[in-house]
Amino acid sequence: MLSLSLSLSLSLSLSLSLSLSLSLSLSLSLSLSLSLSLSLSLSLSLSLSLSLSLSLSLSLSLSLSLSLSLSLSLSLSLSLSLSLSLSLSLSLPLSLPLSLSLSLSLPLPLSLPLSLPLPLPLPLSCAF
Repeated sequence: MLSLSLSLSLSLSLSLSLSLSLSLSLSLSLSLSLSLSLSLSLSLSLSLSLSLSLSLSLSLSLSLSLSLSLSLSLSLSLSLSLSLSLSLSLSLPLSLPLSLSLSLSLPLPLSLPLSLPLPLPLPLSCAF
């Protein structure tokens, strides 16, 4: 009888130890799953930071393209102003001979009056 009770107690202790080991393994698996979820959240945060850096780089490239377009427009306006100044400088020597020829082609007065006109005769009441 004693041996039976001892064997039963041993079997019970063995089953308890097995259940304890199973609970330990379950807790380990839970901790592993928690660590995996933490690693996944870290990877997600890294991907978010990468996407933010990509968006920042895109905005920088857009600003660079805008500055390039502004510089191109400034250079075009400068070239236009230079061409206008060149055309004006070229038109000035052409206009000078034209103005000289026009001034030479104007008719000069034929003769200036040599004597002053005679004064009008005074009325008779003033003569006496």
